[in-house]
Amino acid sequence: MAGSWADGIVLKIVNIIVYFLFLGSNIYTIAAPHDIYYATKDTYVTPAPWAFLIWTLIHLLLLGTIVYQFTEEGKRVIIDGISWRFALLGVLNAVYVNLWATHHYIVSFIFALLVSSAVTHIYYTVKKYHHPSTTGDEIFVHLPFSLYHGWTTVLVILTAFQAFGVDAHRHPAGVWTKVFVFLAL
Repeated sequence: MAGSWADGIVLKIVNIIVYFLFLGSNIYTIAAPHDIYYATKDTYVTPAPWAFLIWTLIHLLLLGTIVYQFTEEGKRVIIDGISWRFALLGVLNAVYVNLWATHHYIVSFIFALLVSSAVTHIYYTVKKYHHPSTTGDEIFVHLPFSLYHGWTTVLVILTAFQAFGVDAHRHPAGVWTKVFVFLAL
């Protein structure tokens, strides 16, 4: 028996709301009155500001995920498999981005770890229990969470250097900074 698009409607609506919260938090970093990507603490691992454009691709793919959850295959993977973890991930990420944008680097590092563990759990669940059976599964479930997982690894390292490292413009790299940069790469 085929499922209805309304199966799991509460979670689907929550996913939509949280997606737009997540999207809005990242749009804020771009459209804010002050330039956040150029005003952050530069570390010895800070990527060029254009590297953060990966968020655009992740958001577009996750928009596809939001639409895909209304299909039968999407419901099986997103609603039945990922479940409430997507909503949790969106809220954690919105808080992380807000803390990072307001230069609360130590607290944002803690939230970066929480975001990373949430996305890692989703990625693990999707990879282990939901092998892609359609192109939609591959594009709208596996690909966005794979990119998201990789990018959060970069963000954890970057936020750790921002929270506990020195400003690259004010302090020359010491031996320990060079060692940690080498290990981070």
